[in-house]
Amino acid sequence: MLPNFLVVGAAKSGTTSLYNYLKQHPDIYMSPVKEPYFFSFINEQVVLKGPHDAKTQEGIISDLNEYKRLFSAVKNEKAIGECSNSYLYFYEKSSRNIKRFIPQCKIIIILRNPVERTFSHYTQHKMIGHENLSFRNALEKEKEREIAGWRWHYQYIGQSMYYNQVKWYMENFGKENVRVFLFEELKNGPLKLMEEIFNFLKVSNFNISNYDKAFNISGEPRIKILHNLLINKENNNIKNISKIFPKAYRRKVYDYIFKKNIGRIEMTKEDKQYLKVIFRDDIINLQSLINKNLSAWLS
Repeated sequence: MLPNFLVVGAAKSGTTSLYNYLKQHPDIYMSPVKEPYFFSFINEQVVLKGPHDAKTQEGIISDLNEYKRLFSAVKNEKAIGECSNSYLYFYEKSSRNIKRFIPQCKIIIILRNPVERTFSHYTQHKMIGHENLSFRNALEKEKEREIAGWRWHYQYIGQSMYYNQVKWYMENFGKENVRVFLFEELKNGPLKLMEEIFNFLKVSNFNISNYDKAFNISGEPRIKILHNLLINKENNNIKNISKIFPKAYRRKVYDYIFKKNIGRIEMTKEDKQYLKVIFRDDIINLQSLINKNLSAWLS
């Protein structure tokens, strides 16, 4: 059993929300592992050399039989899927592997203003302690980090260059099998967007819940000591404190405290303008390709 649709990215564009919404539908089965990255690394002995790459490396599934086991619990669901943002970034080799194993696969892509996506990805890394450089310095280090073997998540600009990525999928799977959505559409009209996706997957419409919940937030901790305690889930103090709450509410309490402790980081005008110049041509080309008005991304 293999999936018949994939959410391929982009990272920090709402893929976690899509994954959680899709899981709610009774006729859709989603891999219990959100990002197995299988089609990007089939049969590869992956070695990631960045200082915080161990967890990502451990989570990569490159063996076909292990990947198939993710879908062993499929029953009568019509749509079977998974969600790995590496498929968009590594679009050439990922799409070749997808085409080899599931040639009729449907592809879902969701994109965010590349300036915002780039900064959001950076702030997420700052939040979890995986980035210690300033924003501009981190952008300037992308090529160096890539050559050094750091995971692709540090390609902040590289993951935001959508045109060739989307074009490749459309050319290899046919426009009728690829749907491109925008982060703004998910944010402003999640029910309408999900109805379009359900229609694309040929399942009935379904009233999703928790569509006003923010998943996978990023920002800067207001109280760093508290934040470090929260993200260190093996910390005995946190374990002991959490026991005062009923088990059913621990996750809710954790999520509430975690989100309340995250403050928004603002991008400087200079950095915003710097990125707008970098992305301008890519946005203009993408706009024609997907036939969507992206003027707000250019302004």
